[in-house]
Amino acid sequence: MTSIDVSVAKRNSKILEDEIDTLAAGYWDMFKFQYKPFWEQSNLIFGLFKSLKPLLKEDRERLWERYLDIRNTTKQKQQDEKSNRDFKSRDHRKEIIAEAERAKPCSLFGFAPPDVDEMKRLGNVLRGARRMLSEFKQEMYGEHKQECFERIEDIQKEHDYWWEELKVHRSKKQEEFVCRVQQNLEKNREKHERATDSLRRQRAHADDLRYKIDTAWNEGFISQASEWLSEAESKIEDIEGYVRKLEEWIEEDEAKLRMR
Repeated sequence: MTSIDVSVAKRNSKILEDEIDTLAAGYWDMFKFQYKPFWEQSNLIFGLFKSLKPLLKEDRERLWERYLDIRNTTKQKQQDEKSNRDFKSRDHRKEIIAEAERAKPCSLFGFAPPDVDEMKRLGNVLRGARRMLSEFKQEMYGEHKQECFERIEDIQKEHDYWWEELKVHRSKKQEEFVCRVQQNLEKNREKHERATDSLRRQRAHADDLRYKIDTAWNEGFISQASEWLSEAESKIEDIEGYVRKLEEWIEEDEAKLRMR
């Protein structure tokens, strides 16, 4: 090899060594190693080993060994990271889906009245699963994130259905409640009408007895009429108490209807 060839070979070695130094420095962004530009640089260097001629044998061997060492070390590192991410991604998927399943409503819904407190608790659990997905998404593969998202959405649909059923249930209960109150109100109003009519008759009867007692001259009749009056006054007192109670019940039912 001539002195010119040696000079060119050393220059080529320097070019190759500079590129390998760049490769060895690594490609980092926000403390995270960027593998794509690393392998692009690695392929460039691999091509230089073929294209840069001449190269001194000892330089070629030395630089090739260094290149392979950097390349293999990084490849192993990437494989280890991938293996670790595989494990983390699968573990996160398992944990998130398990949390979402905990938010699944009881299959007996529809056979018993909806439990509002239980539905609120399950809603909090499902929101927890969403937070976990958001927290771990950078450590998960796309297909694992999609599985979690779809399962959460499926359970959310069950929650939405249950809340709709709860609204229907509440509306039905409200209608039944109003119907019961209205029926009860109507019955009490009828009872009140009959009771006040009975009270008027008893008061008229008592007034009639008082008149007859005041105008009677027969002691036997006066004694008998006084007993009848006592009975009438007792009935009047009972009916008045019953009327007051009916008026209280009517007022309570009317208040319930106003508040519905």
